[in-house]
Amino acid sequence: MPPLYIHSGVNRPDLLSLLDEEGALGMVNVQVVHEPRLQWAFQRYAGVPLFLDSGFRRKMDVSSYVSLIERYGHRFSWIANLDHLFDQQTSDDNYRQITSQLCDAELRSKILWIYQGGKLADLQARARDHRLVGIGGCVLRMLRDGVEETLAWLMRIGEVLAGVDAKAHIFGVGNKSMISRLCDQPWLASLDSSKWLLAYRAHIVLLPSGESRRATGLSRRECAARNIRVIQSW
Repeated sequence: MPPLYIHSGVNRPDLLSLLDEEGALGMVNVQVVHEPRLQWAFQRYAGVPLFLDSGFRRKMDVSSYVSLIERYGHRFSWIANLDHLFDQQTSDDNYRQITSQLCDAELRSKILWIYQGGKLADLQARARDHRLVGIGGCVLRMLRDGVEETLAWLMRIGEVLAGVDAKAHIFGVGNKSMISRLCDQPWLASLDSSKWLLAYRAHIVLLPSGESRRATGLSRRECAARNIRVIQSW
């Protein structure tokens, strides 16, 4: 089964309606999840699989995150741990607190443990227990180390996951080269990025080659729909 692609950055009802039309998956940032118009859209487009991200920069405290999960978490297929970039210890501390404070067993089971570059032995132990884990920090790794080095790092992680028959979601990968080289890996469950939203920001459409071009003759919605389809083809 090929990996799933999740389109992140969902923060308006019209984006959810587009995902519904295209049969695509969406990711919502916790910072906007409480907005009434989004809550209405979550119910209106109940067939769209959604996932909750804890955010990249603005991190809330654990108790506030737990409160939001208790109130809104049932709508999401999984919920990202309150992880911290390249800080496995803080990420793990937050995971323990979140799962201990949540009374609802179903919600506890939805919390996705995220690997931020700690020891591979710890990743192996977590993956053996959970079967699905997250991999964070790829965006900054690509900027810092380059695509090839980041891909090699992911492949080392993949070997560990394959050894315990587990899978991973990779956060923030919208690069065609990375997607096309990862998509046949049996340990990869899913990836996400906000690449499709280039259309809304600048009337940009993605091309099958991985390049992009301006398309002012199309509406932003038409551009975004094309981007969804192109990414799926990668």
